[in-house]
Amino acid sequence: MVEKRENDDFQPIRIIEVIVDEISTPINDGTRGSSLYSVPFRLSCRPPYEWEQMFIQSWNHPPTFTSRHRPGIASVIGDKVILDGTTIEEVEKYHRSTLIQAVEEANRQYQKFKKEQCEQLLEEQKQIEAHKKNIQEEAKRLKFD
Repeated sequence: MVEKRENDDFQPIRIIEVIVDEISTPINDGTRGSSLYSVPFRLSCRPPYEWEQMFIQSWNHPPTFTSRHRPGIASVIGDKVILDGTTIEEVEKYHRSTLIQAVEEANRQYQKFKKEQCEQLLEEQKQIEAHKKNIQEEAKRLKFD
């Protein structure tokens, strides 16, 4: 039988807050993009690697977004999502809804991924058990005397 592991219970991840103390300072040297900076967000927990990849994919290709959307600026490090190349004002006006959508989509995809993994594991276990049963039956028929 497949035993349930503690980390199999996935709780959907949420954005908890902007990490104000870790917002970077813009360069402001007059070059293009020099007024932009990094804005980090605390997540409800450290996500699994697969969730991180799903979040990045969802951020880069959201179902809806504004003309201010910037694919490629999101990263996940530990329990943080970082938008590198924006402003707090842009987050409020444009990126907040895309962030929420990307988190929700990553949660949905990750739950589906975990379910498929579990189903695959159960199927593999059934095949192993059927194989063992077959071997036992075959072995009973073998006579050496």
